Amino acid sequence: IAAACATRGDAGGWWAAAGLVTLLGLTKLPYAPLLLALLASGRRPGVPVRLGVLALSAGLMLGWAAFNQAEVMGIVGWPPYEAGPLWPGPPRSFDRFDAPAQLQVLAADPARAATLPLPVLAQPRLWRQMVGVLGWLTIEMPGWVYAMWAGALVVAVLGLLGERGAAPAPALAALLGIALGAWAIMLAQYLGWTPVGASAIEGVQGRYFLPLVPFGALAIPCVRPLRLPGLDALPLVAGLVSAATVPAVVALASLLR
Repeated sequence: IAAACATRGDAGGWWAAAGLVTLLGLTKLPYAPLLLALLASGRRPGVPVRLGVLALSAGLMLGWAAFNQAEVMGIVGWPPYEAGPLWPGPPRSFDRFDAPAQLQVLAADPARAATLPLPVLAQPRLWRQMVGVLGWLTIEMPGWVYAMWAGALVVAVLGLLGERGAAPAPALAALLGIALGAWAIMLAQYLGWTPVGASAIEGVQGRYFLPLVPFGALAIPCVRPLRLPGLDALPLVAGLVSAATVPAVVALASLLR
């Protein structure tokens, strides 16, 4: 809904999008970079007002995240474990996920903030999880379902080119917001859901990236569109076919167990 409001290009849509993105960032801080997608979108309010509103939103998100880290995450226990190979200090055991300790790991070699997420992006299962991998990430859909959704995504992108595409500056701002959001998601998993000092990020799931996808509509530049006659309905068909396929896949998996 926030992305749809942002594509309206008027002041009302911008304010609605800013409020909804703020709520999203209060829920999950890694989505805060989506504020960048709003910085250059729309016609009004003016840039100084936008900067002030987005700075206030970012401050609210960071403050709420700090409160949760201190009052909630700090008391989540875990079976004792030894610090991983990237831990810069003397050997030590931990009994919880420890974000401050993980920050020490990153501070010892700042390049890790950029290199640790790269292997995560190379996992082909992330795309499948974005479409749908059910249960405890063990029940996959038929392969043709993932291929169908890949085609539907291409058709949707092509449908946004041309007159509905964004100008270069808003498109780049949105693309940067999406990229930083994806990076923040993976880094947040390292800080809050990976054993201290581990050499790989754990716990990242494809569904975490879904809130970033609609903002791709703001990142598509205005270029000459390439039409694929007869395929415009593919996204709708993919949704209907998936709605019929999911119950069958779940029923079959239950029977096999």
